[in-house]
Amino acid sequence: MDKVGRFSQPLSILLGNLLVIAAYWGFGVPAMRFFSEYGLFPSPIWLPAGIALVAALRGGIRYLPGIFLGSLGINHFSLGAPLLEALMISATNTFGPWLGAYLTRPAPSPRPPFYTLHEVVAFTLFGVGVHGFITATGGTLAIGMIGFVPVEKLQEIWLTWMLSDAGGALILAPALLLWLECPKPFPAWQEWRKGTVTAIATVALALLFFFGFEGDPTGHLMGLPYLLFLPMLWVTVNHPPRMANTLLIVVTTLAIAATVSHHGVLYTAPSGKPLETLGLLVVSLTLTVLTVGALVSERRLMEEELLQESRKQFAAFMDNLPAAAYIKEPEGRIAFANQKFEATLGNKHVGEITPDFLPPDVAATLVAMDRRALSEGLQQAELTLPIPNGERHTFQFAKFPIPRADGSNLIGGVAFDISDRKRMEDALRESETRYRLLAENSYDVIWTVDLFGKLTYVSPAVERLLGYTVDEAMRLPLAQIVAPESIRAAATESQFLLRTGELQRHSLEFELRRKDGSAVWTDVIVNVLRDDSGKLLGVVGIARDITAMRQNQEALRTRGVAIEAASEAIVITNRQGVIEYVNPAFSAHTGYSAEEVLGQTPALFKSGQHDKDFYRQLWSTILRGDVWNGEITNRRKDGTLYTEATAIAPVKDDGGRITRFVAIKHDITERKRLERQLAHLAHYDELTGLPNRALFFDRLRHAIAQAKRQQTPFALLFADLDGFKAVNDAHGHDTGDALLQAVAERFAGCIRESDTLARMGGDEFTVILSAIAHGEDAGIVADKLLRSLDAPFDINGHSCRISASIGISLYPANGEEVETLLNRADNAMYAIKHSGKGAYRHYGE
Repeated sequence: MDKVGRFSQPLSILLGNLLVIAAYWGFGVPAMRFFSEYGLFPSPIWLPAGIALVAALRGGIRYLPGIFLGSLGINHFSLGAPLLEALMISATNTFGPWLGAYLTRPAPSPRPPFYTLHEVVAFTLFGVGVHGFITATGGTLAIGMIGFVPVEKLQEIWLTWMLSDAGGALILAPALLLWLECPKPFPAWQEWRKGTVTAIATVALALLFFFGFEGDPTGHLMGLPYLLFLPMLWVTVNHPPRMANTLLIVVTTLAIAATVSHHGVLYTAPSGKPLETLGLLVVSLTLTVLTVGALVSERRLMEEELLQESRKQFAAFMDNLPAAAYIKEPEGRIAFANQKFEATLGNKHVGEITPDFLPPDVAATLVAMDRRALSEGLQQAELTLPIPNGERHTFQFAKFPIPRADGSNLIGGVAFDISDRKRMEDALRESETRYRLLAENSYDVIWTVDLFGKLTYVSPAVERLLGYTVDEAMRLPLAQIVAPESIRAAATESQFLLRTGELQRHSLEFELRRKDGSAVWTDVIVNVLRDDSGKLLGVVGIARDITAMRQNQEALRTRGVAIEAASEAIVITNRQGVIEYVNPAFSAHTGYSAEEVLGQTPALFKSGQHDKDFYRQLWSTILRGDVWNGEITNRRKDGTLYTEATAIAPVKDDGGRITRFVAIKHDITERKRLERQLAHLAHYDELTGLPNRALFFDRLRHAIAQAKRQQTPFALLFADLDGFKAVNDAHGHDTGDALLQAVAERFAGCIRESDTLARMGGDEFTVILSAIAHGEDAGIVADKLLRSLDAPFDINGHSCRISASIGISLYPANGEEVETLLNRADNAMYAIKHSGKGAYRHYGE
């Protein structure tokens, strides 16, 4: 076996490297040929970068030879590059993914690094970014030093090279890693089948957007591919990560194929930079899927951990009950039974109904109780029924409804075996002497000891307690029944009794030994035993089994340790809300020590974010005896606000009266911040911070509805920048982006706070002027917008001059629908474009 093991490991590494070579070469050669047909070098998307990154993440340095040889094969043998140039490129193509993988995750792991947000960020920065930078830099240097490429082309080649390697790693690596995570090709076929409709619809939309629209000189259709975010997010949230990333590969492939082959809205957009537009779409879509997928995975893991903890607590609680407990479906079928139930009535009754295992008369009574419990609430009764060992036991039954989430009720039941108590009661009634009746039938052991430490009497309960018959116990020395430590305590008490004639203590805890050698703890109440003349005869005592009580005390201590160590903040108050206890996690979350808050009320932490009705409803819920769940924003000791998910449960005494409240608090401040951040990204333009196209349409619909109600007109301005494309082409996208930001700032200074300025995409802006008095007012604002562009812009050291063409439509004069108003403002804007630019025009003029 040792020889086989020593042989199989190098063989597996060799086979792995061969597979890496084949995959690298197999993805690289078709890509080179495909993109070269369209005059692109380097290729805009280099999928072998994803192969290399996957190999480095899963195998570390073991698969570096495969990456190196695969790259060498493509560059030297397939493309015909000089050997030295091919060697330099292959070296950086190997070092880049290895360093990126090492920075992402130092030790190789079969699990993809996409299950937490931290892992997604590390993968993007290092696995994609650092990887692409190294390979692009090394490859460009090799071409510049050895190749025959003009120097002025190297910067463009480096940028394209980096984007292509980064894009290939970002597109291919996630899906490939997720497929390699599990050896089974379809481990969750049911989940895949549920997502088939959404996947087909997404692919259909992609085909339509990337191949169905041709010719878009206005750029109005550029935003269509971003509609793919909606179904992709749906699949990411509701289906396995493997499915979402596989669908992402399909959509990305369609986008690349269409754009490179001169099809679709990305290629025909007026920006003139289809590959950059394609890259932005692919990167943003991929990062969104990875980020949302990580957030969903973190949430699912947290929910699973909480569910498992709740199940364990429920099982531990139910199995330690000293009574048979069970839960039935409304139709009477047993859904759950605890260990006591199974020990009493057998462990094969889950899934059965009561008449299946109990006599008809008893079953009929219990079924009738079930019906009354569902309709009337708590039902109690005493019933005698046979158990599997042939005996008949008397039980105290309690049945009650248990609410479910769908509004229906289950039936909960608890049955206490009171057979011993009933037998004792019968024996007491039949006994001739009250003392003998008590002594012979007491659950506790009654005993007497003379002055020499010899048992003179012991009640029959000794057999139940210790396993000895009365005769056996009477013959045994106390040292064989009482544990050594308890014997020494008894000896000390005896010496005091013999010396003074009185007892030093009347209550003791003794550890006894059962017949089988096991230990049992007893609480012993003792008194002196005298004859009628007062002569000291010995000691009489009653021993009660407290083993379970001590175990429960130990369990309570253990739970106390668990509460102290819990990561959630736990607060216990009295009925009036005065704080009686906080655990260390509370102090860590709030900054208050226990000494600072004990005796205070939670009003100490109020943030002022909630009104009186909020707290009134909270108190109404818990004083009603129900658990309150919700989110509360409080203030830490240092004054900072934080949000916590809180559950407040009332604690009741045996009479059902509320005595205390227990609050469990989980800090969700970071989660709420991320939710707000995602909401902002969905509705605002990332470049200018203005409302984006989606939020603009929402506000336009709102403006129409408000205008209809109030019978007031408003205006819609559609502005397109004149000369922006020339600035963008002359000075680059960075300058163009900075110019758009500056234009947005100037435009924003020309309108009221009640108006809406939005960026529709590219160099197009819209303005909603609410509640204008006359159409001329819209012209005044349009003129202010135009005049704001008169002064030149100083952008990145360049003096830039631009103007704008503005079209105006009025509600309701030019239309009462969203599309009508927008199209007519757009038509008016194009009329200005054709008649000289740098002015504004109302629709219809």
